[in-house]
Order: sequence, then C-alpha cells, then structure tokens
Amino acid sequence: MPARTIAIEGPDGTGKATQTEKLKEQLIKDGHSVVSISFPRYDTSIGRKIRQAVFDPKKVSKPFEMAKLFYEDRKAALPLILSAIDKNDFVIFDRYKYSSIAHQASKVENSEKRKLISKIEYMEKDIPGADLVIFLSLPVELSQKLLKKEKKKDLHESDIDYLRRTEKIYEQLAKRKNWIKIECARNKKPLSIETIHEKIYNEVKKFFGI
Repeated sequence: MPARTIAIEGPDGTGKATQTEKLKEQLIKDGHSVVSISFPRYDTSIGRKIRQAVFDPKKVSKPFEMAKLFYEDRKAALPLILSAIDKNDFVIFDRYKYSSIAHQASKVENSEKRKLISKIEYMEKDIPGADLVIFLSLPVELSQKLLKKEKKKDLHESDIDYLRRTEKIYEQLAKRKNWIKIECARNKKPLSIETIHEKIYNEVKKFFGI
C-alpha cells in the first residue's frame, strides 16, 4: 500500500524541522520505513531563486508569482515524492504546499484571499495532498525569540505583522478535517521539544490507528 503522508506546517519559528526529524526517528523505532522531505529545497536552481526572493527586498515577487516559485520546486521534486510514497510506510513533509497558501494569502487584502487561495490550490492540484497535516501553533512573540536564537531572519521572519497574518491563515486552514492543531506553548511559555513531540506522536498514532 502507498505511504501514509504527513505534512508538518506552521509559521516560522515553530520548530517544524526539529519535530519532523523526531517524528521520523520515532516511527523508524516503531519498525516503519520513513522518508522525510523538506521544502523549499534551497540546494536546487529553483531553491536558490527562492532564497534570493526571501532575503533580498529587490527580489520579492507578487504573492502568486512567489507561490509559483514554491510550486515549481515541488513540481521538480514530484518524482522523488511519488517514489517515496511508493516505497515507504510514511512520508513526512517539513513544509508542503499548504505553506504557500498561508504565507502568500497573508500578503493580500481580505477581499482577495479566497481568490488567491483557490488559484494556488488549483495550480498545486498535481502535487499529492497530505493525508494528515500537523499545524504547530506558537504565539508570534515566542517564535520571534526562538528565531533570534537560531538563525538569520529572512524578510518575512523579521515582520511581526506579517507573521501574525500568516498565523491567522493557518488557523483557518486548521479547521479542515485532516488537520490537527498542536499547541506549542502554555502560560506564555514554549513547551519543551520532547513535550511537543509526544503530542504530535500521539495524534499520529490516533489518526492512522497504529
């Protein structure tokens, strides 16, 4: 049977890469074959264009043009995606096509959001959807502190208002039936990496009945 697919999503600074790796390690310990794929793939020609766009204000494109760049990255990776789904028990995506919806829709006026989301989803229709989407939710103020510790911020990661708008789009998407929201903070303090992992792992077990 084809792999069960999981996308780890959420605004910048929520620990998606870390939680992707921990979930992968846990599922492998459980005896499953697992592959993880991270997007965007900055080591490709398309990925380098994306990196330029998110760090250089002169390169920032209009929302749909930016969404198209991210789509082209996934489209180029489609043989890899399909092969991974065919040969494994689980495939975990660290960011997937839902990132484009949240990040790009947050850049347009409310009256334009639904139209842009539909346009992006239609463009992405040949990219397989995830069976389960895990949405990591963390207050923007906390994610900013974590980003400050971890790495140089891109243009979007430095814009708190933008991050808040993106979080709102994710909150709306999280109402879809195959989405599960994971709260990553309690009493205005981030939860430990291990606590968040346990929450994710328990939801994955429940969702897939494993």
